[in-house]
Amino acid sequence: MPSVDDNTPALKNDSSTTRSLKKSMGLLAPFLCLIQDRQIVYFLTRKRIVTRYRGSVLGLIWSFIVPALTLAIYTLVFGVILESRWSRGDSTTTEYAFLLYLGLCVYWLVSECVSEAPSLVHNHTNYVKKVVFPLEILPWVNLWDALFHSTIRLGVFVIALTLFQGPPPLTILLLPLVWLPLCLWTLGLCWILAAAGAYWRDLREIIGLILVGLLFLSPTFYSLDAVPEATRNIIMLNPISFPLMQTRDVAYYGNVPDPLSWFGVLIFSLIFASVGHAVFARSRKGFADVV
Repeated sequence: MPSVDDNTPALKNDSSTTRSLKKSMGLLAPFLCLIQDRQIVYFLTRKRIVTRYRGSVLGLIWSFIVPALTLAIYTLVFGVILESRWSRGDSTTTEYAFLLYLGLCVYWLVSECVSEAPSLVHNHTNYVKKVVFPLEILPWVNLWDALFHSTIRLGVFVIALTLFQGPPPLTILLLPLVWLPLCLWTLGLCWILAAAGAYWRDLREIIGLILVGLLFLSPTFYSLDAVPEATRNIIMLNPISFPLMQTRDVAYYGNVPDPLSWFGVLIFSLIFASVGHAVFARSRKGFADVV
C-alpha cells in the first residue's frame, strides 16, 4: 500500500469511499476521523510547522517574535498615536492594546483555517489521485497548526499582561472550553469550503473579502457598547463576535461565561461540524475529476 511519503505513517488497506461512508454519519464523525488517523494528523501538522520556519535564521523563535511585535505595534498605533480607548472613564492605553490583541487572536485562528480551506483539495492533488488518503483530515491539520500558533500568541499575551498589569485571572484556564465551539464550527466551515473550492476555484478570492468583513463587523477594534443599538444585532450575527467577547471575559476581565449560552453554542457548533464533514465526505468522490 503506498504512503504519502517515506516518513508518513502507513494507511490502512481500505478504500477511500468506504472510509468516507464510515465517518460521514453522526455527530461524532468529525472526531472519529481525527482519532482513526491521528498519527497522520500529527505527522502532517508537525511537518507543516517545521516547513514554515525551515531555512530562516531564527527558526521557530519567529513564532514568538511576530506576536510580540504585533502587540507592540498595535499598542503604539492605536493606544499612543490615535489615543484609542476601549471605554470612557479610566480606560488606559494598555487595556485597549490587550483587548484588541485578544480579539485578533480569535480572528487569526479562524482566518488562518478558513482562508486556506477553499484550496485544500487543489493543494493536495497527489493525495487525491495517487494514494488512498483520508482527505477529511486536512482541515484538522489546518486547525492544529492554527492552534499551535494561537497558543504562542496567548503566551505572549500572558507574559505582557503579567509585566504591565499583573497575572491574568484564573478564569483564563476556561479558554479551551470557550474556544471549543469556535474550533468546531471553524472545522465545519472548512470542510464545506474545501468541498466547494474543489469545484469552484474563485471561492478563495471571495473568502478573502468575507474575512475582511468578519474582522471589521466584529467588536475587535471597538467595544460593543460603542456600537449604535440598531446595529448591535448585526454585529452579534457575526460568528466570531460571541467567542471573541467570551475570550476577553475569561482572559482579561475574569468573568465566567454563561453556561447555558456556551452549551447552546457548543451544540450548534457540533451539529454544524458534523454537517460540514458529511458534505465533504459525500463530495469527495468527484474530486479526482476536477483537480
